[in-house]
Amino acid sequence: MSDAATLQEEDGLAGHAWVRTLTAAWFAQFASIAGFAFAMPFLPFYLAQLGVHGAVAQRYWSGLIGSAPAVTMMLVAPFWGIAADRYGRKLMVMRAMFSGAVVVALMGAVGSPVTLLVLRFMQGALTGTISATNAMVSGVSPRKRAGFSLGLMQSAVFLGNCVGPLLGGMFADAYGYSATFYMAGAFLLLGGIVIAALAQDSPLPPREPDGRNGKSEVGILSVLATPGFVIIIGVVFLLQFAGTVLSPVFPLFVESLVHDSSAVNTHTGRLIAVTAISAALVAVPIGWLSDRIGPRNVLAAGTLLSGCLMLPQAFVTQLTTLYEIRIALGLAAGAIGPAMGGFVNRAVPRSSQGKAFGIVQSASSFGFALGPFTGGALGAEFGLRAPFVVVGTLQIVFGIGAWIALGRLSAAGRVKADQTAETKDISPSDGEE
Repeated sequence: MSDAATLQEEDGLAGHAWVRTLTAAWFAQFASIAGFAFAMPFLPFYLAQLGVHGAVAQRYWSGLIGSAPAVTMMLVAPFWGIAADRYGRKLMVMRAMFSGAVVVALMGAVGSPVTLLVLRFMQGALTGTISATNAMVSGVSPRKRAGFSLGLMQSAVFLGNCVGPLLGGMFADAYGYSATFYMAGAFLLLGGIVIAALAQDSPLPPREPDGRNGKSEVGILSVLATPGFVIIIGVVFLLQFAGTVLSPVFPLFVESLVHDSSAVNTHTGRLIAVTAISAALVAVPIGWLSDRIGPRNVLAAGTLLSGCLMLPQAFVTQLTTLYEIRIALGLAAGAIGPAMGGFVNRAVPRSSQGKAFGIVQSASSFGFALGPFTGGALGAEFGLRAPFVVVGTLQIVFGIGAWIALGRLSAAGRVKADQTAETKDISPSDGEE
């Protein structure tokens, strides 16, 4: 690699270009997540409008509709990652935003749950805004600011998840469910326009750092062989599974606690919003902290605390108590994303980070695909409180597992570094045999 390319690999874009791209990416990320969250939390109620009646049928359909986009995203995300490294990450962000705008808007015009299901499959195949935007930001950010940059992007996700359901719930109560999908599409369209106008892509060539012209499959294998990367993939899958088990039953659980059924959408949106707000408040500081103490401590602590705060929700009988627990849960959840992104940025070369984030997205989507369907089935068979117990237990187990696995990896790395240093110390000096 040339000296200029090496410097670019380390430093990313120049200051003004990096700041402008980071700002544009933050806004686009916020707009896209707010758009998805504007309508998606209320899918169980939209299904009733489309003709799905009965508690059991509604829960099963909610799980199926919730899982559908993750199935196709799981299959195509690595290929979008390859395309990002080859043709540019900005282009992939625009693809995700504009195609998402069209597909989500079309959901407001469907006349049956089957048509909605088809569009949800299309959504997964064509979007993936988080991984696309994170790959672009990771590629343009200075290495020493990677945790901060990706923490900032995580704050956009959390704030989008806050504003979207909060406004979407009130909008759905006022104008109906179909109108929320049209508005959601407008959010995504705005995000794509901002990226097209203001973002600048990394100038690195779409090749491996050593200049090889190997096939993309070799690049993917190289990324998977990165020490610790498989562990992170496993944690991403398990955490996403645990996090999405609740999605099809949470609105119904809130409904069971609300005395005024006309306000259930508003309360559902507010509960999701307060969780996202508290997570957004810690995302950037946690990204800064992860740069300094490493992702292992942050990741394990956030996951363990999330599990400990998930279990009590199964026993909540008052809406006020649920609000309090969800605020604390957001503070714990805000630690997880920046630690994940910081690891990928440090461990994987910039020229392969599109692949890396694509693989992470695929693992996340696999968990997302299993989570809602499992949650719907648990809710239908064992009641609305059972998924909280399952999620809390899984997160505690995953946190302990990540702590142990990454700790062993860190210890092995230190031993290898010590052995390398000892080899250098005893190697012959210049002129000796």
